[in-house]
Amino acid sequence: MSTVAIVVIVVAAVIVLAALLVVVRVRQRHQLEARRQEAGALRETAQSHSVRAEREGAAADQQAARARKAQAEADEQAALARTESLNAEQRAEAAVRERDLAQQHMERAQAVDPDADEVSTDGAEDVSTDNGFAPNGVPASPRRDPVDGGRAPASALSLKRLYSVRLSRGSSRSTTEGGVPSSSDARRRSTP
Repeated sequence: MSTVAIVVIVVAAVIVLAALLVVVRVRQRHQLEARRQEAGALRETAQSHSVRAEREGAAADQQAARARKAQAEADEQAALARTESLNAEQRAEAAVRERDLAQQHMERAQAVDPDADEVSTDGAEDVSTDNGFAPNGVPASPRRDPVDGGRAPASALSLKRLYSVRLSRGSSRSTTEGGVPSSSDARRRSTP
């Protein structure tokens, strides 16, 4: 082979190598650019997810605050309901005490009244002690209920027992003129 052929072969080989090198470099650049674009898209996606996560976190914090507020309001309502219930119970107890005091005063007035044997105009019943006599010593005759078979009403019997117990306890209490308990006695009895 001649030198010219060798030179042509070498030059052709160098040109082919240079072309391959250029092709490889261009391909590497394209790959790098594609990877850069993919990384950019992933960064944008990550950024949008980050913003969405911040929004969801803020919404969760607001909802938790609303839930705490609602729970506090519910606790306050429950406490208010308990307080109202206790107040209602106290008022009911006070009403019972006042009714008892009114009944005691009525019984005492009936016992002290010299006209107690007559039928009262307000429908009050005669009340006797356990021995069958009213406190003024007159035999007691509680009204009979015709619907109940002629037996004395249960309230008259229970009042009879209550009155006899209270008379035995209350004989030493101070009374106003005429034997009716004074208002200070009523206040002392109503105080637990």
